[in-house]
Amino acid sequence: MKYINEHSVHGVQRMRYLYMEQTAPQVLRSMMEDETLEGYLKDCEKRWRSRKGQIMESMVQRRGLGGQWANEHGWEEYLRELRYCDRAASEVARSEVIEAPLA
Repeated sequence: MKYINEHSVHGVQRMRYLYMEQTAPQVLRSMMEDETLEGYLKDCEKRWRSRKGQIMESMVQRRGLGGQWANEHGWEEYLRELRYCDRAASEVARSEVIEAPLA
């Protein structure tokens, strides 16, 4: 059995691991015993990245951000807007994927 703990995973996988440890420790142990936890955490990271990308794309389109916008408002403001969209998309994806209840 491959043992996984909070120090052996990083980033999104670690966030999901810690969330499961707090909210569903018995499921976490069961997945570890069944050796399905590693694949599950990788899938969560993949879903988080995909969802974040969808949200980011939607936000950029709604705000009309693009080369034309950057030329009109300046590149510093453009980058500031993109960073805002990135942070917001990360937070929404976190709440939808990482903090999602176990099915």
